[in-house]
Amino acid sequence: MSIESPIFIRNIHFPIQDVKQHDWFEGDPLRTSYCDALSVLFPAGERFFIKSVKHYLDKIEDPDFREEVRRFCIQEAFHTREHEAYNAQLASYGYDVEKMEARVIKALGRVKSPIVQLAFTVAIEHLTATLSYLILKDPKVLAKVTPVYRDLWTWHALEEMEHKAVAFDVYQLVTRNLSPWKRYMLRVGALFAVTIDIHRMLLINFNEMLTHRGESKGPKMWLKSAWSLFGNPGYYRRVIFHYLRFYSPFFHPWKGDDGKLMRQGRQELNNMMNVEPKHVD
Repeated sequence: MSIESPIFIRNIHFPIQDVKQHDWFEGDPLRTSYCDALSVLFPAGERFFIKSVKHYLDKIEDPDFREEVRRFCIQEAFHTREHEAYNAQLASYGYDVEKMEARVIKALGRVKSPIVQLAFTVAIEHLTATLSYLILKDPKVLAKVTPVYRDLWTWHALEEMEHKAVAFDVYQLVTRNLSPWKRYMLRVGALFAVTIDIHRMLLINFNEMLTHRGESKGPKMWLKSAWSLFGNPGYYRRVIFHYLRFYSPFFHPWKGDDGKLMRQGRQELNNMMNVEPKHVD
């Protein structure tokens, strides 16, 4: 297990069901709906990650590495539980969450090969780590949002950063007999594919949520949304180089100094929720 980046277990429940607030992201329906649309993708995705990594557990002989995989699975299981509660709240607002989740299940169900499933997991873990990097790097991103949502997204971001290398290291282990070119093309091809498909589903969910809310969806709305991502505050613009790192043949999730960032994130989460991380058996 990495000394610089231990994987902590935090069994936290977030009482989102007690907060009846549609526009929790600074009163902005666009940013709120975007994050809500993202939450819908998580439960099926997290279960997929657990399955794809556990498939290769018998290939891992090192006990510390096996422990990292175990902690990865526990963290992802808690993420699944909390986003299911989050999504249940969205369903109570009248969104067709079941239909949205069915798209994710169908998309992931098309990936049959265990090694391709693992490559997709590695790629999606990089996407989540990229967004998590932004949240932890700049606490102002969530500083003014409704506290329970701020806490949930900060917790999720921190844990995604803590375990961001686990699936990658499993992939490196089980593909060690492939040629360097083949193992590289498999993982970057997976990232290219999931980047497109995740954003396809995300935008469909986003559009359906805005339709349900009765929000105007003309060119002005789409330009405003694009400006938030690529202009100011530029959430995607600010992490594009972090995202592109994956396409290097020499990429590894722990190349770069994220230790300080995670220590700050742990302290921030503790300050917000008085939660001390702990190891569990």
